[in-house]
Amino acid sequence: MNRESGEPVFLVGLELPGRGIWTPKDSLAELSELAESAGARVCGQTLLRVRRPNPALLIGTGQAEEVVTEAARLRAQAIVFDAELQPRQQRNLERRARRKILDRTALILDVFARHAGSAEGKLQVARAQIDYLLPRLSDLWVQFSRTGGGIGTRGPGETQIERDRRELRARLSVLDRQIERLRSRRSIARAQRAEAGLTVALVGYTNAGKTSLHAALCGDADPGEPRMFATLDPKVRRAELPGGQLALVIDTVGFINRLPPRLVAAFRATLEEVESADAIVHVADVSAPHLTERVETVVSTLEDLGLADKPSVLALNKADRLRAGESPPLPGGMLVSARTGAGLDVLRDAIGKAAAADWQQFDVELPYRSGALLERIRSSGRIARLRYVGDRVLVQGSGPPALLNRLRRYAAPESIHT
Repeated sequence: MNRESGEPVFLVGLELPGRGIWTPKDSLAELSELAESAGARVCGQTLLRVRRPNPALLIGTGQAEEVVTEAARLRAQAIVFDAELQPRQQRNLERRARRKILDRTALILDVFARHAGSAEGKLQVARAQIDYLLPRLSDLWVQFSRTGGGIGTRGPGETQIERDRRELRARLSVLDRQIERLRSRRSIARAQRAEAGLTVALVGYTNAGKTSLHAALCGDADPGEPRMFATLDPKVRRAELPGGQLALVIDTVGFINRLPPRLVAAFRATLEEVESADAIVHVADVSAPHLTERVETVVSTLEDLGLADKPSVLALNKADRLRAGESPPLPGGMLVSARTGAGLDVLRDAIGKAAAADWQQFDVELPYRSGALLERIRSSGRIARLRYVGDRVLVQGSGPPALLNRLRRYAAPESIHT
C-alpha cells in the first residue's frame, strides 16, 4: 500500500479515567496502525488528557479548538478519535471541525469491511455497520426536530430520516435472518467435524501470525505479508499430530484492544467455532511490543465469551525474530516460528495433549470386519491395547466424547467409563 496516497487523517489519543491495561500512548500507536490498514495516511496526531469527559464533545472546548486548528493546518480530511464517541459528540465535533469525524469503532469497522472477502464475512460486517449507524441516524433526527419544532416543521426532511431508519431496521432484520441461517449451517458442519475427530481453534491478537501458523501446521503455502484482521472467515484444515492422530485446525478472526461489542455480536457465528473446539491455541507475536498486554487482552476477551476454561496452549510465534539465547518473555509459552518451522513438532505434541484433556477411556469389542471404525479410532482417539480374539477385535484406549458415543454400542459390559 502506498501510504503517501491515502486519505490524510489526524489522530487524537485520549488519556481517560479507567482506560485499562493499555497506556494512552500505546493505544494511539495501535490506532495509527489501524488507520494505515484502512488505507489512510496519518498526517499528524496528538495525545490529550481528559480529566472529566465533556458530554457534548468528550474533550474540553479548548482542546477541541486546538485539534480543529491543527487538523486544518495539516489539511487532514478526517479526524479519528481513539474512543467510541456518542452520536451527539460526533455531531458536535463535525460541526466545529467542518470535516469528517471518526471514532475507533468506525475505523475498525472500515478495516473489517476492506478485508471481508466472503459472502459470510460481508454479511457480518454489514450487520455491525448498520448497528453502529442506527443510533447516529436517530440523533440526526433529534437534531432536525429541535431546529424548528411544533407545527409546520414535520416536512420532507423528517419523513426521509424516518424512512431511512425503517429501511435500516428492515435491512438489519434481513441480515439477522441470513446470519442465523449461516449459524445453522455452521452448526451442522461442526457436528460433522466432531464426528471426524479433534478440532483445535487458533485465537490471538490481530497480526500475531495465526494464519501463517495455521498454514505451517497444516502444510499449506505461506499466506504472504501479514496484515491486521487478514482472517474474518474461519478456515478449517487438517493437520497430523504425533502418532498419526488427525486434527482439524480452525483459523479464526483476531482480537484487538477494546474490541467493539457490536463486532463480537455480529461475528457470533464465527466465534462459535472456538466454543466448539476441543482445545485452543493462543497465538502471540513474541516480537511485538506490549506482548503482555496483548496476551491479557485475548485472555480477557475469551473470559467475556465464556471460553477461558477450555484446554489451551500458548504459542509464542515469530521466535525467529528473537536474539540468539533470548529467553521466552512469558512463562509457560512455547517458542515457535511459522516461517522457519522451529518448534512446530513440540507444538503439535502439546496440542494433542491439550485436546485430549477431557478424553475418556473405552474398552470395546468390535466385529472382525470393522476396519473403517478401527481406522476412525486411530485418527480420532488413542489406542492403548489391541487384540484379535476369534471373530472379534478387542480395543482399549481413550478418545473424545463424540468417539465414545459412536463406540458405546460395542462396549464390553461396564467398560466405558464416563
